[in-house]
Amino acid sequence: MSDTQKDTHSRIGTTRRRFIGGLAAGAAAVLAACGRSVEALPELNEYQEGLLQSDAIARAASTRPTGLLLPTQPISVAFVQSAWGPRGNDYRSLIARAGTGDEEVVRLNSDPLGFPEEITLGQMIASFPSSKPVDLIIFPVSQLRDLEENGTLIPMDKVSSLGHLLDANAYWGDSLAAGQIRGRQMAIPLMLGPWVLMFNRRRLGEYSIKLPGPDPWDIDQFLENVARMTFSSAGADRPDAFGFVQMVTAEGGQWPVPPSWAWLTSAGAALPGFEGGEEDLVSDAALRALDLMHGLAYEQRSSYNISGGNSPHSWRQMRGVLSDPNNGMMSFPANSGWFLSAWRKEDGNGGGFDLAPLPGGRGHRTPTEIHMMIGLLASSHEPEAAILGLMQIYESIGDAMFPTAMKADVERMRVASRSIRDEDVEALTLALNRSRAIQLTGADRGLMINTLDRPVFLQKAEPEDAAEAARIAFEEMYFYAG
Repeated sequence: MSDTQKDTHSRIGTTRRRFIGGLAAGAAAVLAACGRSVEALPELNEYQEGLLQSDAIARAASTRPTGLLLPTQPISVAFVQSAWGPRGNDYRSLIARAGTGDEEVVRLNSDPLGFPEEITLGQMIASFPSSKPVDLIIFPVSQLRDLEENGTLIPMDKVSSLGHLLDANAYWGDSLAAGQIRGRQMAIPLMLGPWVLMFNRRRLGEYSIKLPGPDPWDIDQFLENVARMTFSSAGADRPDAFGFVQMVTAEGGQWPVPPSWAWLTSAGAALPGFEGGEEDLVSDAALRALDLMHGLAYEQRSSYNISGGNSPHSWRQMRGVLSDPNNGMMSFPANSGWFLSAWRKEDGNGGGFDLAPLPGGRGHRTPTEIHMMIGLLASSHEPEAAILGLMQIYESIGDAMFPTAMKADVERMRVASRSIRDEDVEALTLALNRSRAIQLTGADRGLMINTLDRPVFLQKAEPEDAAEAARIAFEEMYFYAG
């Protein structure tokens, strides 16, 4: 072990002992003091009250805790961007806003993180010198396992009872549990990106297709509607009009849109995870989703192969396809850059998209990316103040971004985006109420793309064959990783 590693491990142990000993007695009061009152939120409509009436989301009055000496230097908040989430300036704006107000509690300083390919994010943070402490980290859920394995996070449930922060009923779906590893709460979810069906109301009307309602279409109905709206000229390389825009690339650097894990989750299939589950890839629900993917490519012929990997040419291709006003449907995580660019675009012909659940039928779950989680780093020299900074971010995110992981923020979506209408709030609320967090790591996602997406979309692999190949590949990866 190098001197730097020894120093890091010693510092982590000392920080944890100091934090557990010094914070345990007063943490409950400090955290309660930074809560938000339900009465301060806008009044819920009848639908939302019916949805939330069974949830006890207690928020205490916001007051400055007594007996805590605030640090003279700002608390350092590192952030790692999500592939489909907000841009870097959005993170900076959130952190800056959370550190101000009528009565500043603790100052926050944003610190974007990038890391070289030869080491992981967790390894990089564990190697930070003690002279440059980082207190909090905001990151996508795909990085959670690596951060925990490198001992960089303090388990939140271990240091104190965090009250409403650890109330699973206060969060959409299983998003709070997505921050757990082996039962320990290592991070708190902040911002979600549910994959939703974006449909062109005008185009569906032209084909007399009944608009999707609160209950998702089943897969057969969805594929039938895609076929009706997809039109190709003789010999054309791609449709003149896409019933559903399914994009896929044969090269690295781009996810398929939507990817296999979105289709599988929407059909009710479970995904492999930290503790195994590769057999779920060959379940009946998973095979139904793979049949859907196969149908889009070879029966409905409504998929588009993006060439050029991550080059400017490929981005121009995507923009060209997505800007076609004759597209019937597409899907992106709500709040991604591509979603926002197409969602409310008006072209004079009734452009823009309405929202509904992805197809899946009775077993449907909304595949949900967790763009932002927040964790307390063991490297913090001011963990008590860092907890206050965490609470400031938690309490202010609903005014800056949508949708958050917290049910109590449902009405604040209107504050975060001027483009949101009442029907959008209702559609997103329905989607989030059925959400299932996508907890795949980057390696997991790459393996699914290479064993499911590309074989099914590009190589005409039969769904059963692709599913079995994916199961074996995950089984081997877990065996060697374990």
